[in-house]
Amino acid sequence: MKFIAVTLSICLFWASAYCEAAPGQHQKKLPKPQQKSLKIKNSTQAAQLVKRQTGGQILKVHKAGQKAYQVKVLKADGRIISLTVDATSGRIKGR
Repeated sequence: MKFIAVTLSICLFWASAYCEAAPGQHQKKLPKPQQKSLKIKNSTQAAQLVKRQTGGQILKVHKAGQKAYQVKVLKADGRIISLTVDATSGRIKGR
């Protein structure tokens, strides 16, 4: 019976020491809820994506809001088109 009491005391001692450790030492950090990461992080990436998809010459790129880029492209047939790249998904709209 003494053996069980001593063993239990030791376990409780170690458990209390574990709980009183400085934050982050022994405790698991829970993941923070995060926003969706952006697939397109800057205007250069938006331009490269549009160039690969259209084969045209990039004339101008500018940010259109917080999660999009507006890209003007000169196509091989001479037409100028304006496309919007969604930075979150990487989708191109306006073709």
